Amino acid sequence: MEGYNLSRPYIPKSIETNSNMLGFKFDWIQIIESLRKDDSKIFSGQSLYNDLNLRLIDHPKYKVEHISISSKVQLTKFLNDLAGRIQKEQEVPILHFSFHGYQEGIEISPSNEKVTWRELKELITPINIATQLNLMINFSSCYGQNIFKIYDPIERAAFLLSIGPKKKIMPNKLYYYYLNFYWTLIETKDIIQSIESKGKLKNEFLSIFDYSYFLAYLDEAKKTCDKNRLKGRMTQQTNKLIKKGFKVEDKAKFISTKSIEFKGRMMLNLANIFYHHFMVDLYPENAIRFRVDEHRLKSNTRDNTL
Repeated sequence: MEGYNLSRPYIPKSIETNSNMLGFKFDWIQIIESLRKDDSKIFSGQSLYNDLNLRLIDHPKYKVEHISISSKVQLTKFLNDLAGRIQKEQEVPILHFSFHGYQEGIEISPSNEKVTWRELKELITPINIATQLNLMINFSSCYGQNIFKIYDPIERAAFLLSIGPKKKIMPNKLYYYYLNFYWTLIETKDIIQSIESKGKLKNEFLSIFDYSYFLAYLDEAKKTCDKNRLKGRMTQQTNKLIKKGFKVEDKAKFISTKSIEFKGRMMLNLANIFYHHFMVDLYPENAIRFRVDEHRLKSNTRDNTL
């Protein structure tokens, strides 16, 4: 299991793996915008900021901030500074990117610079670490959910949650979806209800939950540990050894011993991946938040955890 990249978005049968999204919380909405001069201002990130600001008058616990970005250097500096701010203030933002998007990333205007998903991941991962893995990133960008392409359980989690359009989408649809989403989230504190808040329009968006992606990764790992597949692999090895003088009568014992050793190494490897990805080495409490049961690999029991 050197690494794992999903060839297509993993959409869980039910996003309600945990109704509280494993302790998801936020303190403010940070809108980061980079649009072209000829873009409509009616459905811009600035308009979303203005409308949310008015609605937050009755909810002083939350706030919304807006910044316009005109270059890659400015974006990099802002996100780097944001990680430091979070560590200092101990407050968690939702990052809302209002950019033009393309299949492989987002575009900055007026510099016309491109930021690939991989480059963006490098910038937001320190922010997610600072939030103790509570970061939500949303995209008012065409193809915003191509962010899934950079998912890799071997690396630190770049975010906990994300929402964005699956393909090209009109600005008015982006605006009304997110206006309803954020307002419902502030009113209800219910992430599931908020995602569903705009009826059929939600079908044009994809919601990513890092925990669900990790479970998908474990399902793939389970196939590697499949009893019949493992037995076949060990049988092939012993047949090669027999040709070199290995005793046939020792074959069954050898297969059994090596199979157990292989499963043990796999479990240890997955445990290390789990601890690193979910930052348990930094925040021990995340072991409870992101509990992964051993049954994902071997059986249907829930007696043990990685």
